[in-house]
Amino acid sequence: LTDGLFKLQGYEDVNIVSASPVLLSGEGTLLSEASLSISAPVITGAAGADYTIAARDSKLTLRGADVAAALPAETGLAASLLLQGASVEFAGRVVLPSGQLRLHQVGDIDDPVAGRLELAPGAVLDVAGITQVYGPESIATAGGSIHLQADTGGIAVANGSLLNVSAGSENLDAGQIGIRLDSRAMEADETPLAVLEMSSGAILQSGSRGGRFSLDSHSLVVDGDNSGLAYSALSRLLGEGFSDRRSIRLRGQAIEHDAALSVRAHDVRLVSDSESIVVRGTIDASGQGIATVRENGGIIMMAAGDSINIESGAVLRARATPDTSGNPATGIKGGEVELVALDADGDDPGSELDRVN
Repeated sequence: LTDGLFKLQGYEDVNIVSASPVLLSGEGTLLSEASLSISAPVITGAAGADYTIAARDSKLTLRGADVAAALPAETGLAASLLLQGASVEFAGRVVLPSGQLRLHQVGDIDDPVAGRLELAPGAVLDVAGITQVYGPESIATAGGSIHLQADTGGIAVANGSLLNVSAGSENLDAGQIGIRLDSRAMEADETPLAVLEMSSGAILQSGSRGGRFSLDSHSLVVDGDNSGLAYSALSRLLGEGFSDRRSIRLRGQAIEHDAALSVRAHDVRLVSDSESIVVRGTIDASGQGIATVRENGGIIMMAAGDSINIESGAVLRARATPDTSGNPATGIKGGEVELVALDADGDDPGSELDRVN
């Protein structure tokens, strides 16, 4: 697919099948008025390609992922791809080295139609950096970005799906994963639609350095658990990666950080708009090394619509990087811990319960 606008009109359904890899180049758009299904072993891009594939008022399906399929020689860095549909089912493989990949379930919040964004088992979203060889030199690249967005529905990330934003070298920073659902999306009976459903068998890779993860949703479900402990399950899924920033906002659900959970990231932000936050384990936003961009202590920020409870045994830490003797290193600053309990529903005017405890 090359430069230009390509419209598919007059069809009830469109099915495109390719036995070979699909290479995107230049700046272009493939737009279908009907449901669009694309089957290919892998979709990738030439350097700097900027492409949109959309079935804006219908369903977009990608399938045919083959992890063994070789990338075309023309594959380059920093390509960008936007996939749009009123519903999006992704069972394909997209590889954009150090690139940007967006999957967007589109809709009008004032006139919602049933739709969701689904990553099927075996789906591969890969924007990892690579190492390129130029004569005697090897040059690695940073990780790219993956964004999942749903305007009027939910998002499901299935067992075995892969989202990879790793850098091409452990000396470079990983990229970012951002997930956003519009919390105004409701069924007719006001059942929330903006729910992120995760499987603990999904794979989110950021490598050993840096990486950012953000989630803004009405609620979160991991392996069927829709309690506040779903946050702890998600944190375990992120593992030791995503150590630059983790930002979780659940607008209609509590957040519980269990006693066995330890999160290490330089910037940790937890928001529960209408419920409480409970911390029993460890959150460590301390500095991550002298002479690095994260040498100072980081930030821990929590805001809850009801109470914030820091229970016995919990640890909140945002210290500066120590020197070799374990003392605060000269010229390096400690971080910040900010806790805010809002009483969003106004049911505790005396602040007897909805406070920081």
